[in-house]
Amino acid sequence: MVDAFFRISVIDGALGLCRHRKEYPGTPISDAVRQLQNGPAYLAGYDYRRAVELADQVGWDAFTFEGARYTQLRVTLKELALRLKPFWARVSHLGRNRVLQVVSGDQRQCLEFAGLLETPPSDEVVTWWDEIGAFFRAEEEQRNVEIGREGERRTMEYETKRLKSEGIPKQPLWIALDDNRAGYDVLSFQKLSTSQIEDLRIEVKASSYSPTHFILTRPEWDEASRQPDLHLFHIWNLETEELLRLSVEDMAPHMPLDNGNGLWREVRVTLP
Repeated sequence: MVDAFFRISVIDGALGLCRHRKEYPGTPISDAVRQLQNGPAYLAGYDYRRAVELADQVGWDAFTFEGARYTQLRVTLKELALRLKPFWARVSHLGRNRVLQVVSGDQRQCLEFAGLLETPPSDEVVTWWDEIGAFFRAEEEQRNVEIGREGERRTMEYETKRLKSEGIPKQPLWIALDDNRAGYDVLSFQKLSTSQIEDLRIEVKASSYSPTHFILTRPEWDEASRQPDLHLFHIWNLETEELLRLSVEDMAPHMPLDNGNGLWREVRVTLP
C-alpha cells in the first residue's frame, strides 16, 4: 500500500488539493476534489482518491506547495519518506545506486521529477540524500541495538535457569547494561570438575532472520582470546528462537588475520 502512494499523480493530486484549500479555506475535501476534477484537464487527471488516503495517513502538513516545483517535490518526498518509510528510503544510506535497484517505475519517476537523480548532483540534491540516509542509518542502528538487547535478555533468562539446574547458587549479571566497554555482555558462572565455581564471560550476538549472522569486533575477540576457557559466545537466531553456544575455539576459524599494514576492526560472520 505504501508503494502505491509514491506516484506522481498521487503526490500532485495532494499538492493540488493543498493549493485549493488555501485559496478556498473551509471547502470540504469532497467538494475540493469535485471542483478540481471538473477544472482544467491537467488537474482533472490526478489520482485524488489515493491522494486523500495518503493525506489521511500522513497529515496534510507533509505536503509543501511553496517555492519552485523541484522544491515542492523534494520537501514533500522527504516528508513522505520519513513518515511512510518505504523500502527504498530505508536503504538510502547505502547510496543512490542501491535505491535504484529496488524502486518501482513510479517511485523512480517521482525521484526524477524532483531532480533527485541528476548527475552530477547539485549541493541541494546531495544534502537531500544525506539527510534521508542519516535518518534511516540511525533507525537501523537503533534497531540493531534493540535486537542485541533482546539477545542479551534471552541469555540472562537462559543462564538464570541453567545456574539453578546445575546447583550453582549465583545469579548472572547483565554487564553490557552497565558498561558496554567490558568486552563481554553477561557474566555467568560455571562449575569445574572439582566443584569449584568460576566466572563464565558471555559475548551475546543476535540475528533477526536466517541465516544467522552477526558482527564481531576486534576488542570483543581480543577479550575472548585472552582467557578462552572463561569465555563463551551465545548466538541467538530470533526468527527460529534457536541458541548456539560456541566456544572461542569454535569461533576461531571465522576470524580474519591482519596482513601488512592492515588491521581488521570487525568481521561479519554468517553461520548455517
